[in-house]
Amino acid sequence: MNFTSPQEALIVIEKSHKKSKEAMKVGDFRTNNKIISQEMMPAFLYIEKNNLTKLLIPFLKNKDVDLSLIVSRRLLPYYEEIAINNLNDIIQKKIPHKWDVAETIIKEWKGLPL
Repeated sequence: MNFTSPQEALIVIEKSHKKSKEAMKVGDFRTNNKIISQEMMPAFLYIEKNNLTKLLIPFLKNKDVDLSLIVSRRLLPYYEEIAINNLNDIIQKKIPHKWDVAETIIKEWKGLPL
């Protein structure tokens, strides 16, 4: 995908994530993988390549915790403290099926045993 603006890439990230979740709800892994590889990843790469990762920070407060987790992982190399704080917030809230993912992301980032 070619993007004409950062806003376009951000919209693609959010919309693609929603489409990906819908595909996963019905077990359509093929569609999910296609969405991730052909839509979400190019959008993230556009943001990163253009040094615009700061624009991802608002996604950390998104109501969709899955999107917040994905963005936290993407932000770790750029805004480690902000990303770790977000992940710790998810852990502290004990959000079912999410807090353990947040904990794993932190452990992987820090090179700790899982």
